Amino acid sequence: MFVFAAAVAVVAAVTMAPATPSAVAARSSTYQHGPVFTPPVIAAPLPLFSDIVFADAAAHRVYLSNLTNAEVDAWDARSGVFLGAISGTFTGLRGAPATFDHLGPDGVLADDLGQVWAGNGDGSLVVGSARTLTETDSVATGGVNRADELAFDPRDRVLMVTDPAETTPFVTLVDARPGHHRVLANIAIPGAGPNSIEQPQFDPTSGRFLVSVRETAANPNGEIAVVDPVRRRLTTAFPIAQPCHPAGLAIGPRRDVLAGCDAAPPVILDRTTGAVEATIPNACCADEVWFNGADRRYYAAEAGNPGNPVVMVIDAQARQFVVNLPVRDGHGGMDPAFHAVAAAFADSHVYVPQADGVHVLVRSDDEPDR
Repeated sequence: MFVFAAAVAVVAAVTMAPATPSAVAARSSTYQHGPVFTPPVIAAPLPLFSDIVFADAAAHRVYLSNLTNAEVDAWDARSGVFLGAISGTFTGLRGAPATFDHLGPDGVLADDLGQVWAGNGDGSLVVGSARTLTETDSVATGGVNRADELAFDPRDRVLMVTDPAETTPFVTLVDARPGHHRVLANIAIPGAGPNSIEQPQFDPTSGRFLVSVRETAANPNGEIAVVDPVRRRLTTAFPIAQPCHPAGLAIGPRRDVLAGCDAAPPVILDRTTGAVEATIPNACCADEVWFNGADRRYYAAEAGNPGNPVVMVIDAQARQFVVNLPVRDGHGGMDPAFHAVAAAFADSHVYVPQADGVHVLVRSDDEPDR
């Protein structure tokens, strides 16, 4: 996922000298700084730059789209043991720093069929085996620029990927069944310009995909587009009633969805109507956001928070702010690689990719989980 702040981060990461090892604050509120997951080798002379981190709680794994090494890295989510990397046809940092439209891998996701999916910089989807961590297939979406963010419908075995960098952006539905990989549909989002389609999520309540769209001609504050994976069409779009320009999206409890706004604090919306249920004003300017069902908390990568990038933690049940976890480099300044977050487990393991690896924070209080 690349919003404007992330694009600046790409340029900074690939043009600077090798980064001083970065660090999340040693202790922030009730979260303790744990290990740093680092690939055995980082391609010189660049620091580690990545797009998305994905936590697969069921398999106890963390996956990282490693652009520097042109691979998807995998670790044991609790021990931090490096398990291997899926590599082969990824475009890596091709075109950087002049453009980020051909970088790959971008989004990454593990399904419940033993497969790992990643968007590539040439418009294709790379499919890997979660067991062997080798590339097993490639699916052309029909785009020529990066295939980006991903979501999976376990009910109908359909994967969605966004193709945001095309002249007319669209989302692609793919048959995710092993041995049946094929494009089912390309669906344009009316009025969406280049790089305005962001993070999709599957809503298990409605059986439909939701997609954050930064802005359209009809909805300048942004919208949540709704796509039916069975009928393979756009069914509706909910305008956001206040300035947001959403990038990240996370399905929460009840009918809630958290939208990480590009230039405003995150908002919690009713995902069936688009109504704003709460605004969390304690930081702003998010890229990726995540809901951890085990601890009932949202985590928002507020990478553009002015002079103070943080991971914002939100109590999803109460719709209330919990704490901001500062993200700093070795000099106490902004880390140009930060824009993503994932979380898993009831004791709140939070995974924050930075220029030297994936930093892990673990909740250290005795607060009971809901």
